[in-house]
Amino acid sequence: MLKIALVDDDENKLKSISSHMLSRGDDIKLFVARSYKSARNLLSDGGYDLLLLDMSLPTFDKGLGDLGGRWRKFGGRDLLFGLKTQSKNLPTLVVTQFDTFGEGHEILTLSELDNQLKELFSELYLGAVYYSANENNWKRHIDGEIDSIIGGLK
Repeated sequence: MLKIALVDDDENKLKSISSHMLSRGDDIKLFVARSYKSARNLLSDGGYDLLLLDMSLPTFDKGLGDLGGRWRKFGGRDLLFGLKTQSKNLPTLVVTQFDTFGEGHEILTLSELDNQLKELFSELYLGAVYYSANENNWKRHIDGEIDSIIGGLK
């Protein structure tokens, strides 16, 4: 069984990715976190084969009518720092629907962020996938990584 941790706060994107994962026909079990804090709790358990990670996350799970605390524009990067500090080499794909991150002097394009993450987390970072509900490129990219992991488990 392939255990995949999926961290994202966007309900439509979560449903789309989850549906695609389950449609593959592989023995996949998804574990979902919707905020920085719930992702930290989820990832502390370990034992995952792949992490699909959004970059911008709320601090806490959102309730009805609230925003989930402070917005973490680089929450995904912060989670990767935590994994690196704990020496957890969990293969990670960033799956995002944004092409820029941060603001002011901290603003990064997706390409710049991808290069930064490659440099900082070379032992676990697999790359960035641009998610669009209107396109299927993201599915092929994720499928390629899953096929590679499955191949390595055989």
